[in-house]
Amino acid sequence: MSEEPALESTTLTQRLVLLGVIHRGRVTDSPVHSAEVVEACVDHLEEIDADMVGSISEADVMRALNQLSADGYLSEEIVDASAVGKGRPRYALALDEGEVLDAFEEDRRIDAVVAYVRDAET
Repeated sequence: MSEEPALESTTLTQRLVLLGVIHRGRVTDSPVHSAEVVEACVDHLEEIDADMVGSISEADVMRALNQLSADGYLSEEIVDASAVGKGRPRYALALDEGEVLDAFEEDRRIDAVVAYVRDAET
């Protein structure tokens, strides 16, 4: 059994979230807050066929972030901890960016998003 998560088993929402984490992570050069990922996912929906995807809510993104983190696709870092020890998580890709982009490139539903993220490489 492989220790690396299987990218082909991810849902469409999870794929958009992973692409959002890659894109925003490049912009900030650091792990990203969930709000940044939500914004990236909403922005990316404009680039794909809305009839195919529908919409994506903040709750959808949060569920995907939690599942992707639990499954090992993302690493999670708690920052801005309060006096009671709670903080806001930030997320970073736990896999190779190129591997994720290559794996999702053939998905016709999101190939435009993959191309956008590739073009935004720094």
